[in-house]
Amino acid sequence: MPKYCRIVTIDEIADQEYNLNICRYVNNSPDLKPHDVTAHLTGGVPKAEVSAHAEVFSRYFLSDDVIFTKWDETCYDFISDISKKEDIREIIEVNPHVIAVEEEMNISLASWWEEKTARLSALHETNNLFSIREDFMISLKKALVPVGILDSFQVSGIFVNWWEKYRVSMREIEAERDEVKERLDTYLRELGYI
Repeated sequence: MPKYCRIVTIDEIADQEYNLNICRYVNNSPDLKPHDVTAHLTGGVPKAEVSAHAEVFSRYFLSDDVIFTKWDETCYDFISDISKKEDIREIIEVNPHVIAVEEEMNISLASWWEEKTARLSALHETNNLFSIREDFMISLKKALVPVGILDSFQVSGIFVNWWEKYRVSMREIEAERDEVKERLDTYLRELGYI
């Protein structure tokens, strides 16, 4: 997968003095964004810059004419309904295609969560955190990637961020529980019950 991984030969690894640093084999730096200085000076939106984001537009079934109108052969202008930056967001958020895709994502996520909640609730019984983590990540990808908004790596990143946040919260809860238990044990010792 470009920018993420590729197969390399032992000879290529040897040429790199057996250094397995990923950046020696895969360039994951962001693509250079096209710049049209003339457009920046005259106020147009370069068509090349819009084309660079065509994948995002297509995920939501949006065409350029939702927010752009022709300026000249190389640039767009914003449609007349857009006079400030906030207008763009308002137009996009009420677009029926965007609403439908977002709704599909929300339904997929809610369905996935409903299916997985019982397993998470049973964690204290099974105590198999790593198995749950693996299952959750794989199943979340299966649920969300087909919607077409996020790719597998984006879903993984979102999941890992959520999981780390959850783990920190769990550690805090456990620490608080242990502190309360210690205070209770001290109190019961003072009363002679322990």
